[in-house]
Amino acid sequence: MNIPRVDSKEILHFVKNDDVLKRIVVVMFSTSSPQNDISYSYDNHVNCYIVKPANLPPFISSIQSTQKFGLIV
Repeated sequence: MNIPRVDSKEILHFVKNDDVLKRIVVVMFSTSSPQNDISYSYDNHVNCYIVKPANLPPFISSIQSTQKFGLIV
């Protein structure tokens, strides 16, 4: 959600509302945990929203869990 110089909400909206791009799987990794950011993402068809852990081992674990979920090959 918090990308420097880029509005990730605009990118998500653009991708998920484009006839060609909307089938792309979008996983939102963010340090942002407010419910309104999460709700916005799911309302705009994000496939998965993960709040990034601050420490490396839990971050790696979250990446691995996404792979097991089948979103990242």
